[in-house]
Amino acid sequence: MIVVEMEPGDVLLHDVMVVHGSEQVEGKELRRTIYYEFRAAEEIVEDGPWDREWIERRLRLIPPALQHYRATNPDKRQFQWQITPEFKPATTNDEAYELKIAHTVHTGGSYCSSLPTPNDATVPTDI
Repeated sequence: MIVVEMEPGDVLLHDVMVVHGSEQVEGKELRRTIYYEFRAAEEIVEDGPWDREWIERRLRLIPPALQHYRATNPDKRQFQWQITPEFKPATTNDEAYELKIAHTVHTGGSYCSSLPTPNDATVPTDI
């Protein structure tokens, strides 16, 4: 086992398939975790554990990101997003809406080691 001491604001990068975990949060501070996983949408549909709705919610983040990059880096080479038409999300012009991903279901098990314990408080699903 390798123990990595972290301070608030620190970032740890590792392969998501590495078995990992942490002590229970002390106090009332919210711990935030961001997972970047690079898999084709076709593979996610085939292998799971998520569905097409989950994929679309995340793909909706790409057009605003590309727009911001273009606006802040007009003289740099631009990324040409070549999404399969089957997965191209229908987006709005409401950036705040596009950037909010509702996490309605926590997927535990083999894809996440953060399983709830009997003493955990219920987390609202409408955030």
